[in-house]
Amino acid sequence: MKTYTLKEVLALYEDNNESGYYYGYKGIVLNAIDKGYSVSVNNGEEWSTDKSTDYMEVIKDIAQEKGIEPVPADEGEILARLLYPVINEGAKVLDEGIALRSSDIDIACIKGYNWPVYQGGPMFWANTIGLKKVLGKLQEFEQRFGEAFTPSPYLVRLVEEGKEF
Repeated sequence: MKTYTLKEVLALYEDNNESGYYYGYKGIVLNAIDKGYSVSVNNGEEWSTDKSTDYMEVIKDIAQEKGIEPVPADEGEILARLLYPVINEGAKVLDEGIALRSSDIDIACIKGYNWPVYQGGPMFWANTIGLKKVLGKLQEFEQRFGEAFTPSPYLVRLVEEGKEF
């Protein structure tokens, strides 16, 4: 039975040009653990696991090979880059009339995506953060990372009018 390193799993993923996640690729399972990743391989009979892989070194190696410069980010930056687009998409859904109220989006995210109840959903959370702050960060991210962060026109209008969701 062969044990794969994380780098080998990533290479299998890239070599086969598959779309999706590294998790569950043809009998190979990549699991996050406290100090790194474990890679498990099912050869049809049993599983073997390698928990010794230093995933940060693997990530640095791959980034270097691809010419990707690391972007330093603190916890707040990471949360903003992950969650402000959810707020932005919610604004688009409201603008397009797909949802009638921001609370509909909040309930869908709480029930369907396990959004933390204590935050009240992404739209309520955006109101507590301040829509001006959310818009400013999205505009900053659009400049740095491209159009995936382009703010919704509805979000822009709300900020200009001093309103909330």
